[in-house]
Amino acid sequence: MTHVSLLTRSMIFFEMKDKSDMIRLVTLNKAGILLWFSILSTIGMADSIKESLDLSYPITGNTISQNCEFYVSSFGDAYNKATSERWLEAEVVVDPEFFRADYPKVVNIGVFVEFIIDSKGTTRSEIIAANSSKEYSFLRIPYSDYDSMSSNYRKISGFNFFIDMKIAANSFYRYWIAAKPYTFQSIFWGYPYTFIDRGNGSGITYAQYPSPILEKKRSCSGQSSQTFDFD
Repeated sequence: MTHVSLLTRSMIFFEMKDKSDMIRLVTLNKAGILLWFSILSTIGMADSIKESLDLSYPITGNTISQNCEFYVSSFGDAYNKATSERWLEAEVVVDPEFFRADYPKVVNIGVFVEFIIDSKGTTRSEIIAANSSKEYSFLRIPYSDYDSMSSNYRKISGFNFFIDMKIAANSFYRYWIAAKPYTFQSIFWGYPYTFIDRGNGSGITYAQYPSPILEKKRSCSGQSSQTFDFD
C-alpha cells in the first residue's frame, strides 16, 4: 500500500513501502520507470500512475526538459547538530509562462528519490512533491546515512527533479530535469562548493557552478521556454 502523509506545510511525501509497490509502478508506468534507469528509447506514452502515487491526474507521457521549462536555482546538503537531522534542499524555478497559460500548465513540482534503507542494500523509492505549484518552489529531502543497522537508515543513492504539466484536457506530461539521476558524487565531487555556518555545529554546503545540478540555471536564467509540439 502506498502511504501518504504530510511532512510540512509546503510539501507532500509519497512512499512506496516495498518492492511490490515498485512492481506495481513498473506495471502502471513503464516509460517512467525505464526513464529513471536511463533507458531513453522507451520514453513516450505511459499508462496512468494515479493509483500508485495517489495523483489526481494520470501521467500520459514522460520526457526530458530541453527548452528551459525549469531548473534548479540552488542546491545544498544541510545538517542540524542539535537534532542530528540531515537533508538535501533545492530551490526549483519554473518558467512563469507555464502558470499563465491554460495549456501547457504546471500542476506539480517534485523530486523522485531512491534510498538504500539497510545494510543489505535494499532500496526504496519515494517522491517528494511541492504542495503548491509556483514559479519558485522549495524541496527538502531528509536522509540518514550514519548507521546502516538503524531503522531510520535512509542513504540517498539517486534523485531526479520533475514537473508535471497539463498539455490538454486529459493529458499530463512529466518533464524530468536530467536523463539520469543525480548522486552526491555527481554534484559535489570535483566541483566548487560554499559552506554556510548556521552555528552550533550546524550548516549547509551549497553546490556551485560548474556542478551539473546548476548547468541548466546558467543556460536558462533570463530565457523563456521555446514553443514545442506534443505529438
